[in-house]
Amino acid sequence: AALPALAAWLAEAAEDPDARRLRQHVDRLAIRTARIDALLDEMLPTVEQCVILGAGLDTRAWRLASTAGVRMFEADFAQVLDFKAARLA
Repeated sequence: AALPALAAWLAEAAEDPDARRLRQHVDRLAIRTARIDALLDEMLPTVEQCVILGAGLDTRAWRLASTAGVRMFEADFAQVLDFKAARLA
């Protein structure tokens, strides 16, 4: 329920400076994600293993087809990885 409400607020609040900043931040994150994904898609076929430091809630290890056959390791604080594992279960 929170995400649809946020999306509606962003759509309706075109002139609100807070909404504009949030939209810009989301756009930057999307561009950053696409760029990192493209770099990994290019490089992963040439390696046997990959370590994602500060993995957080990142799901690249499962999301990218280029990870097939690559040993993927995620490093982060235990509580972060536990939270992620519980959400993905």
